[in-house]
Amino acid sequence: MTKQLLALLLSVVGAALIDCEIGSAQEPDPIRSLPDLGADWEINTDDKKREPEVKLPFRWQVFRNRKTGDLLSFATHPDLGKNRPLESLSDTSLEIFPNGRAVWTQPRGTTSTSVLAIEVVDIGRTNASLKGEKLLEYCFISESPDRENLMAHGRAWVGPNGAVFAQHTSAKPITSDFVDQTIRSIIIDEKKLVPPASR
Repeated sequence: MTKQLLALLLSVVGAALIDCEIGSAQEPDPIRSLPDLGADWEINTDDKKREPEVKLPFRWQVFRNRKTGDLLSFATHPDLGKNRPLESLSDTSLEIFPNGRAVWTQPRGTTSTSVLAIEVVDIGRTNASLKGEKLLEYCFISESPDRENLMAHGRAWVGPNGAVFAQHTSAKPITSDFVDQTIRSIIIDEKKLVPPASR
């Protein structure tokens, strides 16, 4: 992602957080760099201001694919997951983006989730630059009478600046390849930016 687009992303997210009173303006943004998603991905502007139910310092951004309508969602939280097993993020992972968009920006509805898979995976075994890193990998089908069924593949990681969530959501069957590449890129970039003593 270019520096200009990242600056725009951070300013849009910051403005949304101040407007919605979610998050803390003094908290640093836990994702300092997002991967280049390509020209087909644009910031999703469909979400309207809602009355958020959570008063947590989440930061989030959702991208929509112009061609497919798929969503790629990111959220961070500076405190979640620290000094706790990665499994403790299971509920949050499955609930944060039930339809690919942040739950606190959506009206209440009747959505049911069928979990297809959820597990902690050591990703360092297949890539030396990710040695010691683990992910919570999950996949679910989201059903609602108000829309078509959706499939989601997501990943949660706890880094030096808190929890990072990435999720790919689609109305068509998808694999986990795209979200895997995305989260791995974030982890590798974060490891480059963090001094070894603070890891």
